[in-house]
Amino acid sequence: MSVENTLAPKKIGFAIVSGAGDTYPSVRIAQLLEETHPEIEIEWVVVGWRLPLLQKCKNLTLIEVDDWELVMEAGKPNPSPEAMALLGSKFQEFEQAVLDASQHWDAAIMAPALIICEVAEHCKTIPLSFQNSFFEHPDSWIHNTPTYELYAAKQKFLDNADTASLLLWPEAIYSISPPPKEPHTYVGYPKTTSSGALPDTLQAFLKECDTQKTACAYMTMGSLSVKTKEEWQVVLKALTQHLAVVVDCRHQPISKEEALACQTQYPLYLVEQDLNLEALFPAMDWIVCHGGVGTVAMAIYCEKPLLLMPGHFEQKWWCRKHVDNGYAQYLKPENLEQEGYLEGVLSAESQQHCLEKVTEFKQASRFDGLEKAAETIFKYLTQ
Repeated sequence: MSVENTLAPKKIGFAIVSGAGDTYPSVRIAQLLEETHPEIEIEWVVVGWRLPLLQKCKNLTLIEVDDWELVMEAGKPNPSPEAMALLGSKFQEFEQAVLDASQHWDAAIMAPALIICEVAEHCKTIPLSFQNSFFEHPDSWIHNTPTYELYAAKQKFLDNADTASLLLWPEAIYSISPPPKEPHTYVGYPKTTSSGALPDTLQAFLKECDTQKTACAYMTMGSLSVKTKEEWQVVLKALTQHLAVVVDCRHQPISKEEALACQTQYPLYLVEQDLNLEALFPAMDWIVCHGGVGTVAMAIYCEKPLLLMPGHFEQKWWCRKHVDNGYAQYLKPENLEQEGYLEGVLSAESQQHCLEKVTEFKQASRFDGLEKAAETIFKYLTQ
């Protein structure tokens, strides 16, 4: 039972970009706040894709971006004027919606945005980011792009607001390199992105792989991947020469037909709905992803080795951290044509080394990062 706190905010607004990396943790934090403090009402202003998890959000204002090709182009060097105009107009609409809605919020929890300082003028504001390498590495190419203004604005807010003891992301939530003798706190998706059993067709696919003693990998690039179609297809085609692949096609840059065209020796299973990843991952031999927080957290939780294909600055930085920790390998598309490269990556020795390291890492880890985040947020908001 929660205890009524007269200082507690009655209405909290979440303003985020709907990539999986921020959406899943944000929704879970909001759920925890509502469960532990039912007097709180949550509102959402979101720009991006209509991810299935957003359907659970009440009081949702969504500025939808549905032109995947242009979004992908905007993430590459020298994007077209059309791509930048699309994102520019959507983010302007998003920022205005946040400014309007925040007038009646008691507190705002925001992903990086240029308007964070303006919102902070009339309600308590918490900067939200689950991927915080932007400020630690000034040589990142983000400093040479217009989008750096977004992150510079958030840093300015952190520098000038009394939030240093509140949330120094990611330290308050997770730390890739835990201090000696201190448990590692890791944030990620809720333990299930979708509850319940796996689809019958997927269970049959996994049973056939087990019967045939065929190794199997789960492959996803994340909803905001900047990998090109060509790289995506090259890697998928190379993988199916060695193992079966469960391909997450929900928010990928290639269609189902293009994915199926990559099949070579071993079969593919195309995922088109939310899955219980906690049920799926134990059946996998490898997890292939761009290195996002959620998928990596689930892989560590299920003690599975990782093959990482980072796309942009932040993903590449985290990829190096995961590789240094020993449970992941950097899968470089440009090396796939080298004789023996993929065989070495997928070798029994390589897999065993990653398994030993991921088990070791999990034993030193805690998975209550989201709960800690909700507690920390509420504590700050009631000061």
